[in-house]
Amino acid sequence: MQLERLEWSEATMPAGSEQITEVEVQSLLRNLDHRNLVTPLREQAGLTANGGNGACAELRRAALALQQQWDAWLAQREVLCGDIKRGRECLEHTQKELAGLRGNLEDWAGYERICGRNPLLEYMQLLAARERIEQFLPEWLKRREAQLHALNHEMEQCAKQNGLEHLL
Repeated sequence: MQLERLEWSEATMPAGSEQITEVEVQSLLRNLDHRNLVTPLREQAGLTANGGNGACAELRRAALALQQQWDAWLAQREVLCGDIKRGRECLEHTQKELAGLRGNLEDWAGYERICGRNPLLEYMQLLAARERIEQFLPEWLKRREAQLHALNHEMEQCAKQNGLEHLL
């Protein structure tokens, strides 16, 4: 039997089924790393392993929904952290470029003497673009950091309500 690797983002629900079946939930619980599960789902996994019956199906689905929400928040937090890091790197790079361009602008006449063409228009266009980027990025970073702060606050609230502090 051959298996092909499938990314989670490529996975789809079978046609015509919008809810996960009991068998799928049990299979999922058996195959997950229990250290990364939210507490309600970990408890349901224990019941399944100990021969839990179908009466727990609704609790399992609710726990699975909580786990999916938690995983989505973790993914969103990772994206925001990556965006913020990249934004800071870009701002730093832009500021270094601006310093170099301003230095070149001061020596435009020497460039013209050596190369035979006037670089003022090009320098000014580059300088204007970099200055606009330098003005944009700090506000963009503030917005991303605010989103991250709000997300962390939401995750903390959920963690307190559902006993998930160990996952923060």
